[in-house]
Amino acid sequence: MRLWQKRKIWGVRYRIKKKRQLFTIETLEKLQEKYKDKTIWFTTGSDNLKELNTWEKSDELVKKFKILVLERDDDCLEEIINNNKFLKENEKSFIKVKNNIRSGLSSSFVREKIKEGKSIRYFTPDEVYSYIETNNLFKNEL
Repeated sequence: MRLWQKRKIWGVRYRIKKKRQLFTIETLEKLQEKYKDKTIWFTTGSDNLKELNTWEKSDELVKKFKILVLERDDDCLEEIINNNKFLKENEKSFIKVKNNIRSGLSSSFVREKIKEGKSIRYFTPDEVYSYIETNNLFKNEL
C-alpha cells in the first residue's frame, strides 16, 4: 500500500508541475518512463469504462496498458463491453476484478466533495489527504 501511495503522490506532483490536468494516457506513460522495469496497470470503475472511447488517445491506452475494471452499482462488465464497439474490439485489454467490494467511493466522488468544500479526511490515506490539503488541489477545477 505504501508504494501505491507514493506513486499516487508522484502523479499529483507531476500534474502540479504541468499546471494542468493530465490526460490518463500522459500520466500512465510518465509512470512507465519512471518505472521502466515495472508493469503499469490502470484501474477504473465500470462507470468510466462506458466512456473510455471518448478519452484522449483511448486507442493507445488500451494497447499500451492492461486495465483493471471494478464493476459499479448494477453494472455488468460483459454487457458494457458487448454494447460498445470500441470496447468490444479491445476486450482483451480489460480485466474484471472479481468479488470487488462495491461502494460509492471513487476519485470522482472525492474530487466532487473537495469542490463542494466538504471534508475528504476519511476517504483517502493520510498522506494523500495531507498533500491535497497542503497544495489546495481540486478546489478550483470546473
